[in-house]
Amino acid sequence: MKVESILAKLNELRKDCKGENEIEQAVFHAFCFVSYEINSFSDFVENDIEPKNRINGSLISQNVKEIFQVIQELKDEISDDEEDLEFIALDLTLKFLLFLTYDFQEYLRKI
Repeated sequence: MKVESILAKLNELRKDCKGENEIEQAVFHAFCFVSYEINSFSDFVENDIEPKNRINGSLISQNVKEIFQVIQELKDEISDDEEDLEFIALDLTLKFLLFLTYDFQEYLRKI
C-alpha cells in the first residue's frame, strides 16, 4: 500500500464530511498531522516500522480522545469491508495516531 493513496483517501473523506463539524475537524486534524509526519507515516505504512513519540507522555486531553473516537466510529461504520480503501486509510491513520498520541496532542496544542 502506498502512502499517497491513503492521504488522497483521507483528503477525500475530509471533503465528504463538510458540514459535519466534529467529523470534519477530526479527519482534518488527522490528515494534517499525518501529512506533517509523512516520513514516519510512510515508514509505518510501507515498511511496517512503528513510529516513536518525540514528546514525553502526559495526560491525554479530551480533544485527542474525541478525535480518536470519531475516527474509530467512522472506521466501524465501514468495518464490513476491510478491503475498502477508506477502511484501510482510517485503520492505518488511527493506528499511527495511537503510536504518536503525545506528539499528536502537542501538534493540536500548537495550532
